[in-house]
Amino acid sequence: MLYLRKLQEILSDVPDHRTRLDVASTVNYLANLFSRGTINEEQLKEELTKILVEVLDYTQPSSPEELKNRAESVAQDLIRAIKVDTVSRRVAARLRR
Repeated sequence: MLYLRKLQEILSDVPDHRTRLDVASTVNYLANLFSRGTINEEQLKEELTKILVEVLDYTQPSSPEELKNRAESVAQDLIRAIKVDTVSRRVAARLRR
């Protein structure tokens, strides 16, 4: 899955294995909620941004405004990847029928 590779790149600077797993699990959960239609894109972006602000603050500390801007940018990249994965899964499911 494309978004998992992107997430792995983002988390590569987090030294604690448990933290990486927790963040990856949470992002995966949000991606599944989005792909099922439980949350919309705006809710996904809001939640991803919150998570990414914390991750980026931990790995690359800077001003709060800069952190938020970078987190929003990374969240948009992840959302694009999640959308691609969602469409791929839906097409594959249709073709299997």
